[in-house]
Amino acid sequence: MELFTLGVGHYSERDIREAARAFTGYDYDWNRRRYIWNADNHDGGVKSIFGHRGRFGPEDVIELCLRHPAHAPYLMAKLWSYFVPAPPSAAMLRRLVRAYRGSGYELRPPLRLILSSRPFSANLTEPDMVKPPVVYAAGMLRAIHPRIDSDAWTWLLANMGQQPFYPPNVAGWPSNTDWLSTLSGKARVDAAAHLLGLKGVAFADAKVRRTEKPAAAYAWAVNAANRPWTSPHTAASLRATATAIRPAGDWDGHAAAERRRVLRLLLLAGPDGQVC
Repeated sequence: MELFTLGVGHYSERDIREAARAFTGYDYDWNRRRYIWNADNHDGGVKSIFGHRGRFGPEDVIELCLRHPAHAPYLMAKLWSYFVPAPPSAAMLRRLVRAYRGSGYELRPPLRLILSSRPFSANLTEPDMVKPPVVYAAGMLRAIHPRIDSDAWTWLLANMGQQPFYPPNVAGWPSNTDWLSTLSGKARVDAAAHLLGLKGVAFADAKVRRTEKPAAAYAWAVNAANRPWTSPHTAASLRATATAIRPAGDWDGHAAAERRRVLRLLLLAGPDGQVC
């Protein structure tokens, strides 16, 4: 009720206890590894949930939660938050609720409204939602090295705060800016550095003439990172960085290759690489 259907403050302790009575009868078959229903263990008495009285069973509790006045606004606001960082307007929330209830609690109609809304399309050219670690890692892998050939990504993702299949609690993973901290930020840089150090990836920038111009190094890095989105400010900063690194006259052109690596790392792990 708190996390998935109603939100805080829309139910009482009695509602919880009565709903628990309604869910009695479930058991687990360890041999077949699945849940089973045992009617003999079900409490068939009258329960009172959200002010409704009846001999409720498990499916009745779900129906009562869905029909609760707080459910649709709560779920629609939560669905909206996965696509738009700012809360929906009151008018938009009403539209989402009507579409959800009117379709018999289907998600496709309100989702269609979200994806066709002006607030959603407004942030496509300037992303402003923080990528979860799994999304961040998957995007880098698709752009640079589209395969996983070691278990390193298990601990890399854990360091970033999202080890797959191990959420921190029943509420699941955090969202948006909750993903960012000084520790997780460093972990994201480490993940990008690990990716760029993999065999077949690092080699791409190993052979370069030490006379390569800064603009050429920047253009190479952008293409090698699969042309990620960058703000004008970031692009200008990266060009300035490319100019500041002067490899001419170094030993065997190592600095020229390092400039490419630095620029590519900044494209992947810099601020713009963290948003979608």
